[in-house]
Amino acid sequence: MSTIQQQIEQAWEDRSLLETETTRKIIESVIDRLDRGAALRRTLADGTWQVNEWVKKAVILYFHPQDGGDRLPAVCLPRQDPPQDQL
Repeated sequence: MSTIQQQIEQAWEDRSLLETETTRKIIESVIDRLDRGAALRRTLADGTWQVNEWVKKAVILYFHPQDGGDRLPAVCLPRQDPPQDQL
């Protein structure tokens, strides 16, 4: 088990770790790796797909409310179309 994987598993079990900058940076690094295609939520092993549970947990933890508010990444925000005169 990798260090990142261990830290995600620890944060999953103890949500108070989400308050630390280190844990937030680790979660954000997993999200960044997913965005770049460097990490996968599932992998093919012996002809069957296996879910990387720790990656799935990192995604869920990424959306955990912080600082007393809801956390929505930019991809979840409403789309704003440019004014018609700028098209």
